[in-house]
Amino acid sequence: PVSVLDTTRTGWARSDLGFRFDQVLGADTFNLEGDLYADHNPGGQNLEKARGGNLNFHWAHNFDGGDSLAVQLSGDNSARIIPGQREELTTYDAQIQHSTSLGWNDAFIWGGEYRQFKESYYTPGLGFGFINPITTITLESIFAQEEFSLLPSLKATLGLKLENNSYSGLDRKS
Repeated sequence: PVSVLDTTRTGWARSDLGFRFDQVLGADTFNLEGDLYADHNPGGQNLEKARGGNLNFHWAHNFDGGDSLAVQLSGDNSARIIPGQREELTTYDAQIQHSTSLGWNDAFIWGGEYRQFKESYYTPGLGFGFINPITTITLESIFAQEEFSLLPSLKATLGLKLENNSYSGLDRKS
C-alpha cells in the first residue's frame, strides 16, 4: 500500500482546549467545565475564522429530608470573523431550582432563571449602512410545579411559569 499525504489543506482546522472538574463532598456535588476553541481555514485563503469559549458551573445539594437545591451558572462567547466584519454573541445564564414536598405524598418544584444574550456586529472602516449595532436580549422567569398522586397509578401535575423578555414583556404559561 502507498500512503499519500494531502498537502492542499483546503478544509477547516480547529484548535480546542477544554477541562472538567467534578467533586462530591458529602451532600454537595460540584461540576466546573470550560472550553476554548479557534477555527480557521488553513488553505491560505483567510476567508473566515471563528473563536469562542464557555464556562459552566453546577452545584447541587441534597438535604436530609429528601429536598434538593441546584444552581447552575454559565457563560459563553463566540465570534465569527470575516475580512471587514465580525459577529459576536455573548450569553450569560443563571438558574436555581428547589425540589421539596409540601407533606402529602407530592413533589413541589420551584425555581427561576435569568438569561442575557448580547449580539454585536462590527464593520470597521465602513461609513455607510448600520454602524456596529449591538442588541441585548434578556429573559427572566420563575416557575412552580406541584405533582401529587390521585390514585396509585394516576398523578396530577399543576404548574405556572411567568416569563419576562425583551420582546414581549411578561408572559404567563400554565
